[in-house]
Amino acid sequence: MLVSKRTQVTTSPVLRTAVKKHEIPLEIIRILLSSAKLKTQRIIFEYACANETAIEVKELILEEMNPSPSMAETLLFVAMKHSHGNNDVINVIMENIVLCLAPGFHMNTFVEDETFQHLCDLLMSSQFVQNDLIFSSQALHAAACRGHNQLAKFIIGKFPGTLTKRDKEGNLPLHSACRCRNMDVASTLLRGGIGTNQFKNGDVGGLLSLNKNRKSALRLACGSGSDGARILQVATWLIGVNLDMFSKPNVIKEVQLAHLVARYGDLSTMNILLDECPLSMQWKDQFGVTPLSAAFEYGRFDLALVIYDVAKRHKAMNHCKLVKDSIFTTLDRGADPNLCVTFMTDAGIDPLHMRETLLLHHIAGKGSPSHAALLVESYTSALTIRDTHGCLPIHWACRHQNSDMIRYLITEACRIEKLQDLYGGLLAQSNDGEVPIHSLLVAFNEVDDNILQVSECISACMESARGVPILHYAISKLGLETDIMEDFVKIFNPNPCTVWEDGKTALHCAIDACIYSADQEDRLNLLKIVMRYDGDYRQLHFGASSQTAQALHYAVCLDFSWYPIVKMLAEGDFHSLAEPHDATGLLPFMLAATRPNCNLDIIYGLLRTDPSF
Repeated sequence: MLVSKRTQVTTSPVLRTAVKKHEIPLEIIRILLSSAKLKTQRIIFEYACANETAIEVKELILEEMNPSPSMAETLLFVAMKHSHGNNDVINVIMENIVLCLAPGFHMNTFVEDETFQHLCDLLMSSQFVQNDLIFSSQALHAAACRGHNQLAKFIIGKFPGTLTKRDKEGNLPLHSACRCRNMDVASTLLRGGIGTNQFKNGDVGGLLSLNKNRKSALRLACGSGSDGARILQVATWLIGVNLDMFSKPNVIKEVQLAHLVARYGDLSTMNILLDECPLSMQWKDQFGVTPLSAAFEYGRFDLALVIYDVAKRHKAMNHCKLVKDSIFTTLDRGADPNLCVTFMTDAGIDPLHMRETLLLHHIAGKGSPSHAALLVESYTSALTIRDTHGCLPIHWACRHQNSDMIRYLITEACRIEKLQDLYGGLLAQSNDGEVPIHSLLVAFNEVDDNILQVSECISACMESARGVPILHYAISKLGLETDIMEDFVKIFNPNPCTVWEDGKTALHCAIDACIYSADQEDRLNLLKIVMRYDGDYRQLHFGASSQTAQALHYAVCLDFSWYPIVKMLAEGDFHSLAEPHDATGLLPFMLAATRPNCNLDIIYGLLRTDPSF
């Protein structure tokens, strides 16, 4: 029978009328259905269910539609929603279309809890729970995802083999329950998997079985591991399922459960874990972190003390090495070194055993003097220990600009007789030639937002190591710009008369700098800054050692020309023209005359400048 396009357009309202009128013969309805589109047939079916049309009409619609599993799933949902207590059509769908429950039905179609509960009640009736239906529909996955524990128990009791059934993603029902955080159902599935021996021993009831994404059910339950409450819930869940679960090393290793408990767990859970598997405390994760390190990092020192106590009593564990490795790893990951010292104090650990951890170095960088004192009081040699780069703790303190620790370290190094260092290690070199005070001066030169912090550190150096030749070092090693140097002198008021290498004062260093500077203006400015510093040029050499050659004599011996260096020095202090050279006893003009490259301009200039001539 041919049906025109006009007839197809009008099919829907005619069908609606036909379905509503019970007296219309089924053959006419069949003819109308044969020309209707699938979408129209679905709408008519929903209309029939809503209007409580005779069961024969609904069966006829289903027969004509021959729906796919996904469409049948939708029809089942429609029938259940409008059943009004009459399950005849539902029975037809579930009896004739076994595959009506597609793999995703529990997540997509039956979203409403009421309809899903209705479906579960139907599945639990003996009339519909058949082997082929259960195994084709993944009903156990549905119960796991939606948290229907009663249905899960019912299916496992009749068909325990469904515990090993996987969906298209390779998930077991246990994966589904753990991913959706339905832990009551997960407990039922895990107990069923353990009790019925459906899995290999290594899978632990399916708990460690992997899906296609290489994720176990346990890992899905723990999530990313960043939720402390969730981790504690999982640990409690495992204990509730089987108290011996923590004695299985593969369970603990799968998600580094010992590490997670150390970070987020409570003391009771940790005690159970220690009783069942104490050796897990020395296991390392992919980052080389032990549970003890994890406890340090998260400030869980109550748990850390328990772990250390068990390790100390356990013969198979080297507790000193465990603590040493844990502290080293924790510090390397940027943890607060003060907390590590607090732990050692509470646990009664001798700092001497922890010398390889370079704990004082870390405290020098980020810690406080009060915690450093706890180490130094019992282990003074920690002040002189060098790291792999040859750096002392004072290197770290200056590098991190920790002014409090700079004061403490310098004071202690100068105070302790056997470690006495005139400058507290400020001028000590590392393997790469790094000098502690150098990093501070460089930071001062590179003016930024931390200038106040840098200034505080430099002041701490000068206050603690009195007489430190910081001005000499700045002139000789850094070559600071003259404006920076002028600010430096004004702010810190360094002592220019301090004697440094080869008995040189700051003015000697400035004269040396003139040799290497190509810019004549810079050379003159540097000399001017040092000479007028403190308003008394003569203190620069008269305050120095008697073995120190005066600046004018020093410049003459370096064979400078009369202008501008020697001229500036001579005019700056006329008294030096009449002073004999310490080594030769010669006056400056005589000394100039004895030089191999005798310069008459210097001799003439010196004589003319001397007021006595």
